[in-house]
Amino acid sequence: MFSIVIPSRKITNLIPCVEAIRDAGETAQIVVVWDGSSKASYIAFDLLNEVKSVVVLNGKAPFIFARNVNIGICAAEDNDVIVLNDDAFLKTPMGFTKLAETSQEHPEFGVLATACTSVGNPHQRAAFGSALREDPRMVCFVAVYIPRSTINKVGLLDEDYTGYGCDDDDYCYRTRKAGLKIGILGSVIVDHHDELSSFRGDPNNLPTIRPCVEIFKRKHGAYPL
Repeated sequence: MFSIVIPSRKITNLIPCVEAIRDAGETAQIVVVWDGSSKASYIAFDLLNEVKSVVVLNGKAPFIFARNVNIGICAAEDNDVIVLNDDAFLKTPMGFTKLAETSQEHPEFGVLATACTSVGNPHQRAAFGSALREDPRMVCFVAVYIPRSTINKVGLLDEDYTGYGCDDDDYCYRTRKAGLKIGILGSVIVDHHDELSSFRGDPNNLPTIRPCVEIFKRKHGAYPL
């Protein structure tokens, strides 16, 4: 059993993200951790709850990716978790179920990512091929499967990363320190529209990753690891 956790503050992202999951045939629980409010949003939430079977939780403001993801992870109780950006649209039929099956077949992987059409880590790009492959360092948390056994061993995301970036670096490093591998399943693809992201803010004034790099360095001694 797995739950799909989507932190979001853009209803224009959220609706097609959820629709892509259901259109791909996935029936798993979807937990949206919402960080915004408007009348239009609540109308959309009513539709999501009625038609798409989505649980909508109130996140905490200001928006912090790790904090709102953790709210969703806790709400998923004992389920494994897929952490999904709201600008990542599943393209592979039953792709998340394939992730779950691969995770069960390969318990040595503590975090398993999909391939993406656009992503900062080039190893995650769809052009790398369809095979299961290990990444020696980290995967960007665009669409990742985290077994509950990993969460029980490694813990939640570190909420000290209040800006953009490095929360995924941190989690992957901690996972590797726990003796688990980081993997990418190239046969499952999400269409990642990072120009629409809830997490980067104004595309004309993109946040810098440097403050979060400094947090990582203070915590672990160096960056990258």
